[in-house]
Amino acid sequence: RSHSRERNRGGSEERTKRDRRGREGDSPDREREGARNRDLGSAKSKEREPRDPNSVIVKCKGLPWSTTSKELEDFFQGLTIIPDGIVICKNQDGRASGDAYVKFETNEEATKALVKDRETIGSRYVEVFLSTESDWLTACEFQDPSRPSPDAATYGGVVKVRGLPFACTDQDVRDFFKDLEIKENGVRWIEGRDGRRNGEAYIVFVTNSSVDDALKFHREHIGQRYVEVFASNKGEMASYFAGGGEKERRGGRGADRGRDRDRGDRDRDRDRDRDRD
Repeated sequence: RSHSRERNRGGSEERTKRDRRGREGDSPDREREGARNRDLGSAKSKEREPRDPNSVIVKCKGLPWSTTSKELEDFFQGLTIIPDGIVICKNQDGRASGDAYVKFETNEEATKALVKDRETIGSRYVEVFLSTESDWLTACEFQDPSRPSPDAATYGGVVKVRGLPFACTDQDVRDFFKDLEIKENGVRWIEGRDGRRNGEAYIVFVTNSSVDDALKFHREHIGQRYVEVFASNKGEMASYFAGGGEKERRGGRGADRGRDRDRGDRDRDRDRDRDRD
């Protein structure tokens, strides 16, 4: 009987040790999971922060595809929209993307427009948030068929850059490309779903021929980071800002391309770390 008690006591002590080891081993995982959750919560809270609190432009997302400019005027009834201030975005197929930009006369009116966030047009609720002059100009140039020149979508004086430092400014980009002339508002920043810049941008040059010279800056450095430079065009840029890029990030059509790009980003980061070593 005494041997039985000893075995039971020994087994109990062993289980206690295993439990303790398990708790100790799990604690870093719990801490990491907690940190991840805190980061996600922080990102979600920043997702609704205005990108430019002084902007006169709002972006509407989630619109019914049949939405017209008149319906948007009625939606923002009582607020003054500038003439031709509504641009309904289209994707590469020429179909409505469910996004639109609206430019008001004053920042005060644009701010009042934010109370319409999550109100409905038809059976769909619409997200409304402040946007930027740069994004509105892109939409004006390429999404409204009454505005672009015939070759607007195929204009090749555009590059896409990746790997920019998060603190990089428009002037830093202009300095990076040195003597190449970039259009006014020609640095079009790409942002992640949390509304923050993700290190990528489209650059629109004054001349088409500048792209050949711009590509020579591929893998040159801004600060400690090397920057990748790829040829693009206005059509690709317009498609991204019309919602195509976000669609790839969320899945569905284009999701495979998004996953391929993610894998490419991971490879690029690994190469960058190797270069630093």
